[in-house]
Amino acid sequence: MTEAAAHWDTEGRPDGLLWRPPDLDLLNAFERRAGADMTELEVAFHRTSRARERSRRLVKRVTVSALVGLLLVVAGLGMLAEHQRRQAEEQTTLATVRELAAQANLARAARADDLPCSTLLAIESLRRRPTLEGQMAMMADLALLRPS
Repeated sequence: MTEAAAHWDTEGRPDGLLWRPPDLDLLNAFERRAGADMTELEVAFHRTSRARERSRRLVKRVTVSALVGLLLVVAGLGMLAEHQRRQAEEQTTLATVRELAAQANLARAARADDLPCSTLLAIESLRRRPTLEGQMAMMADLALLRPS
């Protein structure tokens, strides 16, 4: 450890020469046993090594926390996108169903003899999604089928 501390000092005390686990663990144990016998340079080397390791662990925790937070944001955005996709799909289906009911009404109004086409359009509208428009078209067709 004395040689490592001296080398660290002569090289200008760069972080790359500081000890990290498991070597730092050995240095911590040595400091507990012989702390009073350590030179000022050895104490500085030990304190700086410990401070650098604490800093490295803090950066690691912050990075992991940021990644977890980012993951939660991405998951939330994914859920929002899926919800919006389902809503758009629902609106598309509803528009198609209403269009079928409107076409049934147009077919019935345009030609009285085109009742089968109007009825099939109303049935398809109701098959895809029961709506008031589809029910009204079907009831209008059924009213025409009743004997007078």
